[in-house]
Amino acid sequence: MKSILAIVSLLACLTVSVRPATLQTEDCGFPFQLVEGLCILIYPRERGNWFEMRLFCAEQSTGGNLVKITTPSQLVAIQEAIHQSGHNETHYWISATDEAQEGVWQYTDGTDVPMGPFFWRYECSEGYPLRPSHDPNANCAALDQETHYHMADFSCQGDVGSIPFSPICQKNIY
Repeated sequence: MKSILAIVSLLACLTVSVRPATLQTEDCGFPFQLVEGLCILIYPRERGNWFEMRLFCAEQSTGGNLVKITTPSQLVAIQEAIHQSGHNETHYWISATDEAQEGVWQYTDGTDVPMGPFFWRYECSEGYPLRPSHDPNANCAALDQETHYHMADFSCQGDVGSIPFSPICQKNIY
């Protein structure tokens, strides 16, 4: 009987020790906010090219970077956070790029960027082709203000049109 109780106790300990901790808003630290499991900073007042904004994010927290969006629920939650904050007058850089190899979109940590119509914008004026385009001059991704913040590829300099580019930073707390 003692051995059965010992085994049950051991299993209970193992179950508790492998259960992931739930991230809380306060774990992110000001000025970051918790959005769908990510600690992010939507910062429309800082504007610049993809490289400058990546550096800006690194300066905001140790290991900080432009945001990495991997699930539809993360994208929707970030879109909602942008609209709720009222900061919807800019494009927002994310950490996706195809600079290493044209047409192969990866985040700066080397993981693949999700593809498909849920994540990427359509070009309504051109018969609905799906982005990203295969333009060798458009190697950095941003959430596009003109399409309710779906991903689109732009020049990394962010020098297209009159809409500025700002960062959404992600803080790594692990």
